[in-house]
Order: sequence, then C-alpha cells, then structure tokens
Amino acid sequence: MKARNLESRIIKLEGRARHAGEMLLIWSRPNERAEAVLEKHRHLFDPFDRVGIAPWPAVDEPPAPAWYGNFPIGISERERTALGKLLQEAAGQATDQLEYKRLSEWSDADLWYELLRADRRAGHEIRH
Repeated sequence: MKARNLESRIIKLEGRARHAGEMLLIWSRPNERAEAVLEKHRHLFDPFDRVGIAPWPAVDEPPAPAWYGNFPIGISERERTALGKLLQEAAGQATDQLEYKRLSEWSDADLWYELLRADRRAGHEIRH
C-alpha cells in the first residue's frame, strides 16, 4: 500500500512541475519591495518555480501576474516595450566583452529569468 501511495504522490508532483522556459511574470508598482510583491502573489507559484518581477513603468494599473510557457512569447506589446527598456539598461551595465558574450549565449527564457528572477530582487526596492 505504501508503494502505491508513493507512486501516486510522484505522479501528482510530476504533473505540477513546470517545464523549462515557463515563468511567472509579476509586475510591481514604483518603490514596492520584492518581498511584498512575492507575498501578495505567493498562491500562484511553488518554491522552485521560475518567478520574475519587473517594474511597471506606467502610472496605470500593471498587468495581472501571468504564466508564460516559453517566455517572453505571449506577452502583450505594452509588456514587451517595458521589458525591452529593462533589457537595454541591463545590456548597458554589462561591464566587459566577456560578460556580454556569456549573456548572449543563453536562451531567451534563461536570459529573461536571470534578469527578472525574484530571488535576486528580494531585499531590494524595485526601482523604476
């Protein structure tokens, strides 16, 4: 009986596992702390899921958090514009040619995750 319960549990966990490239994108408001953003949306993700937090540059309401299967495919044009500005800032901060080359070898999904990942922003205000 225990083996059957274990097998059932494994099947459930595998069904919940996210695929490579899947990421939850959460937009933040100006000067909102990353921990507050994560806590507000904790019900949307599991501990090992890819979660990205991006500053929403407009004064209107930011888009609702959403899962994307092959990030950034599927985001709206407004979101794409906001993320493009963020990516340009990050590329401008690449300190040397080696770092820039290393970043250019990553997949789109991995590059976006590295740029937006919530655990890097925890403990910091999300600047706009």
